[in-house]
Amino acid sequence: MSKMVLNDGTSITIEDGASLGCIHHIADDETDAQSVCAYLTGANMKHVEFQTDSGDAYGVYDNLIIDAAPMRQTNEDGTVTVTISLRQKTDIELRLDALELGHEINAGGIAELASIIGGEA
Repeated sequence: MSKMVLNDGTSITIEDGASLGCIHHIADDETDAQSVCAYLTGANMKHVEFQTDSGDAYGVYDNLIIDAAPMRQTNEDGTVTVTISLRQKTDIELRLDALELGHEINAGGIAELASIIGGEA
């Protein structure tokens, strides 16, 4: 078994032989499967490492995105196979992220300036 370590440090066990587009996690039950899916957020995809059981990294990625909604399949033994599909963000998506960040910074500066000017009146 290998593991996928998300940006917040969450470690998810995955089946060996995973690729970005096809990652399998065997969850104990549906509740466990849902909790794994809940960790797959944009913030947690900013940095992802694939590691062996001993902790050796064999894949390190930045700026990943969920390519398709995680799929869940209940197995005969009650476990649930969660299939996760990821991909790296495109150059355009990275540029949009940078533009949005710049907009947020500017909006914060404008709000701060407005409060300063409003306080002087």
